[in-house]
Amino acid sequence: MHYYIYPKNWDGEDIAFNLSQFDTESTYHFIDDKEEMLSLKSQAEKIKQDKQSFVLIASKYRYFDLVENLKYYGISNYADGLKFCAAQLRDYYLPKITQRDAYGCSVGLLVTQLPHSEHSRAIIENLQAQKICIIFLVTDQKNFTKYQESYPKEFCLLARCDLLEYIDFISVAHATTHYCKFHSNVISILNPQGLLDPVQNYFYFNRERVDLLIGSRVNFDYIFCHTKEMLEFYQSKFSDSMESLCHSLKLIPSGYPSLDSYLDATYCHKTTNTILLAFTISNLDETGLKDECGISFEILCELVQSLLDKKYKVVLRPHPEKCKAVFMDELAKKFENVGGGGGGGGLFVVDRNPRMSKEIMEEAFVIIGHGSSVVQTFPLVTFKPAILFIPDKEFFVRNDLDSKFVANQKTHILTHSVQEVLEVCDSIKRNPKSYQADIKNYRAEHIYNLGNSGEFIASFIKKLILKVQKNREY
Repeated sequence: MHYYIYPKNWDGEDIAFNLSQFDTESTYHFIDDKEEMLSLKSQAEKIKQDKQSFVLIASKYRYFDLVENLKYYGISNYADGLKFCAAQLRDYYLPKITQRDAYGCSVGLLVTQLPHSEHSRAIIENLQAQKICIIFLVTDQKNFTKYQESYPKEFCLLARCDLLEYIDFISVAHATTHYCKFHSNVISILNPQGLLDPVQNYFYFNRERVDLLIGSRVNFDYIFCHTKEMLEFYQSKFSDSMESLCHSLKLIPSGYPSLDSYLDATYCHKTTNTILLAFTISNLDETGLKDECGISFEILCELVQSLLDKKYKVVLRPHPEKCKAVFMDELAKKFENVGGGGGGGGLFVVDRNPRMSKEIMEEAFVIIGHGSSVVQTFPLVTFKPAILFIPDKEFFVRNDLDSKFVANQKTHILTHSVQEVLEVCDSIKRNPKSYQADIKNYRAEHIYNLGNSGEFIASFIKKLILKVQKNREY
């Protein structure tokens, strides 16, 4: 069979890629009206004459428009490509899943986390220990190859866009991002990747947009919460206007696998002058000069220069995703020649390693940032405090946001000016161990399932799988 996939978009490419993984005898060709040689007009006569061909429409929202285009040229051998592909995938994978599980049950892990993230590793290991069949739902071909090679006994699908919504043969779906929609037959779980989720969105967008983003999460059957603050924040948001959509038991105290992955190592407290700088900036406000909490390039320059003037060594960690590292390249370039220029021995160093190393975490006596997840993780791993730098003093009032959801007094010191930051740094430097006991107690009391969150999550998924199996007995 020869398939014409119309149009050439992410869904179209996913359809062609997935089908080609097991249907190696068929051939695939795109219809792309943006390119003259691939346009429907150029290929229409050939498609009509080829009785062995079939057109797969690869768009959920443009389906009817594209059908009209095909009819205009007298082409009637077409189908909904997303539905067709999902059915083919079901027919191929379901027998394989049933070989592993008599009821044909499986868990789909949506792999969208950062390449350095450890958020899913412990979950995968515990699911495999419980002999639960895993289907990796990846969003790029590189991860498809990576997970296929790393977990040869499991399965992989490429689903970047609307195809995911048509996959109905997965029993439970686990996602680290809310930008996805699953089939109504699938039990869906949101397990946020960031320790500050969803509050971190206030640093990126205005309040109205953040409320929409948070509201969209009620589409999931369950939402995992890493900390007591995260659980309380969701409860406060859903308690009134969305109570009917978000039952209290939808929120599951799960813990945070990425934090647990750091706990395998012991972190020493060294006497140093090193300060970590980690800001996540992805959007600027209407002025185009600063982010939602008042961080601008000029303020960052003033902060770095002031720290260097006091002979502190500054280690800048830009976010590994370039879209979340606004100002960072410019900042690195401005100070690259200071005291050695980032070679490791200077006063200003840029650390671009995807995952923060144990050595850097041991060396730094404090971290400064605002909406970055690492600013939350650092104190809980090292028992050393974080400085939250938010120049806009009205930030929390303007967003009707309790500061405790971002800056817990035991782990973070909230500052609004460069001078305040310098004073806090000097204070911590004079008594570096003053925060250790409080941070340790906070971690024990506020982080759910500390050290065994992967086991808890896998066990919860197992319960859902057993529920599905039980329902299929009727």
